[in-house]
Amino acid sequence: MWSRYFKQCHGIIFIIDSTDTERFQECYDTLIDIAHDDSWIDENNFDTTVNVPILMLANKQDLPQAVDLVSLKTGVFIRLVSELEATDSKLLSVSVLENQGLKESLEWLVTRLIYNKSNRMPQYK
Repeated sequence: MWSRYFKQCHGIIFIIDSTDTERFQECYDTLIDIAHDDSWIDENNFDTTVNVPILMLANKQDLPQAVDLVSLKTGVFIRLVSELEATDSKLLSVSVLENQGLKESLEWLVTRLIYNKSNRMPQYK
């Protein structure tokens, strides 16, 4: 399902509800599916993949029941480190409601998009 949405994208923002521990495994599985999708194979060189940055945001960090970033990185998402090893990715904590961490998160993504521009040229229709 996802590949039709990101086949020509230049970056992905994936938001995780850090209070919904029951869905962490689903988030993990979805991120792995995205990272391993055939859409990332370079059409000009089938031996390489296109490195599109994946920004994962652990949202709702302002709530007391939120799982903190360190626990997320050492819990179910620790496997993402090895699975996304060749992918430009980052897991950051944010609170959209409180406007915490958003600026830094988007700055990281913009920096990666600028750096990656030559690898994934815009396609105008």
